[in-house]
Amino acid sequence: MLTSSFAAPFSRAPAVLAAPSLEARINLLLQEAGRLHQVGELAQARTHYLDILALSGEHPQALFLLALVCFQLGDYGPAKHGLNQYLKQSSQDLTAWGLLGQCLLALGEHASAVEIFKNLAYLEPTCVEHVTELGRAYRGWGAAHWDLAQEALDTAYLLSPHDEKVLGQLSELYLQEHRFDLARPLLEELCTIDPLNAQYPLNLGIVHHGLGQSDQAQLNYRLAMELNRALPAAHYNWGVLLQERGDHAMAIEQYRCALQLDPQYEEVYVNLCVLLGQTQSFEEALQWVGHALEKNAHSDELYFCQGLVLERMGRTLEAVQSFEKTIDLNPNHAKAHWNLGLNELRMGLFERGWAEHEWRWQVDSFKPMALRTSQPEWSARDIAQAQHRVLVWAEQGLGDEVMFASLLPETRKKVKHLCVLVDPRLLGVMKRSMPDIEFLPRGQAVDERHYDSHISMGSLPRWYRNTVLSFEDQPKGYLLADPVRVQVLRQGLQAFLTPHEVVTCWVGVSWRSKSLESGQSRSLDLVTLAKALHAPGVQLVNLQYGNVDDEIEACFEQTGIRVHQVKAVDNFSDIDGLMALMKALDAVVSVDNVTVHLSGALHQPVLALLPHPSDWRWMQGASQSPWYPSVQLLRQKTTGDWTPVMNTLVDLFKHP
Repeated sequence: MLTSSFAAPFSRAPAVLAAPSLEARINLLLQEAGRLHQVGELAQARTHYLDILALSGEHPQALFLLALVCFQLGDYGPAKHGLNQYLKQSSQDLTAWGLLGQCLLALGEHASAVEIFKNLAYLEPTCVEHVTELGRAYRGWGAAHWDLAQEALDTAYLLSPHDEKVLGQLSELYLQEHRFDLARPLLEELCTIDPLNAQYPLNLGIVHHGLGQSDQAQLNYRLAMELNRALPAAHYNWGVLLQERGDHAMAIEQYRCALQLDPQYEEVYVNLCVLLGQTQSFEEALQWVGHALEKNAHSDELYFCQGLVLERMGRTLEAVQSFEKTIDLNPNHAKAHWNLGLNELRMGLFERGWAEHEWRWQVDSFKPMALRTSQPEWSARDIAQAQHRVLVWAEQGLGDEVMFASLLPETRKKVKHLCVLVDPRLLGVMKRSMPDIEFLPRGQAVDERHYDSHISMGSLPRWYRNTVLSFEDQPKGYLLADPVRVQVLRQGLQAFLTPHEVVTCWVGVSWRSKSLESGQSRSLDLVTLAKALHAPGVQLVNLQYGNVDDEIEACFEQTGIRVHQVKAVDNFSDIDGLMALMKALDAVVSVDNVTVHLSGALHQPVLALLPHPSDWRWMQGASQSPWYPSVQLLRQKTTGDWTPVMNTLVDLFKHP
């Protein structure tokens, strides 16, 4: 039953038990060791057991009790070795085998533990403890063995449906599998069985959290903390819930509490540093991650977290180094590869950047976007695929679709037929601008018989944009606005003017981004923007999508500056009309949102207002966009400070 790796005898040399006086001495030591063991003086009891073995190295009872006390002290290695010695003499002791199995579980030797508990369950098939421990061993062995864990725990549940250990292991399995609906009734029963066990309301809170029942999750997290304020996981999970609710200050407080209780809690460091980065507390975030790396210098997640913070600080080269270190430790860390690629693109290292950019398909948030097809991926280097009918499919936001659409004319030249899936709002302008390409609405199923290969739109640049010089092939004004609507809208602007008002420049403005990750840093106040653009002959026209009536009215009340709204165009849903309106204007001033992409694709004069640091596509320090030659980039010098950018606008419009 045992493998050779289990055997490792204790180092003390055994003495020869010969005289009755020696036997009596051993019995006295054994009695005293047993007394100490019973009253919880485990370290002293261990010393006495070792003394007995020094006198008689083969004393079975001392061997077993020494192994037991080592197990209770958490010294699982010596416990394992002692049990192996003992079982050489007492191989029929099932209790000792069970204790050895638990030692192996504590040491992470799940495969060996499974063999022991399988044998025990075979010998005593109605013993709930053996079957439960078998399920626990399978569960700890990994997801590949969870089906076997389920089978064992179901058997244990049938034997004793209200056993606390059975319910605990089964609920833990369901938690691991995110089967929250099955875990909930088990945990509710456990809370009734032992209402003082803080782990049960904690796990029940995780269940409610996973089911989207945040109020119930909050109640259970707080109950767990009341029962045991030294439970770091309760503070961590409560912090996660607070973070999701947008209560960043309270979330940070809970993460700090968790780390005070458990300085090795890696997930807390990661969440805390990301949250501090989002709240612009970059230096504190770096201090926390640095502190964590001192304790665990081989954590790929901590280096990845460090890279994210450095990236948000605009320290691109250092961020690249952190992501590279992450990949050194974990070559399959998809997010690290992806973020490394974005930062290399920001630095102008296009060939390397696009290659790493392909790792996005291994990131969980991207996987649902991927096209489900059995057809191969298209390659521009495969000569045989020149006769292919190729399907190109959009993967991200509207702005990305517009930017990557600049590569479609080059792709069309390389294939027999090109079909492209785009946002339905873009169908009109795409069909008008590229009549030799077939465009279909994004989300529409395309029969695989209608194309020979496929490629995502975001993967096209790796075939065409691997150097700065390659952007010279970038078409200027590759999207065409509806000329009739342009003329009508241009004429309609005159209705906003008084009879004697003279206009030198119609300027479209957009001041807010709704990006979940970086919208706040990209956005600015309309009043601030309107004041910077206010100059004789300058008229402002709203290009911002969404309901902005109140903002525009408040701007007029505070400044007397009117931002005109063209009611004939819905800036969100009528993209064709919005682009016609942009073309009817003289210039566009916008923060980093889809407005920049649409007007840049029209080759309209654009001033793009960028935060520090800016998105990867605008590169580092560049004053013009390689993607849109008509777009001039105005950048913050320090994070959150729009003053220099506004001063530049004042100079451009008041002193042209």
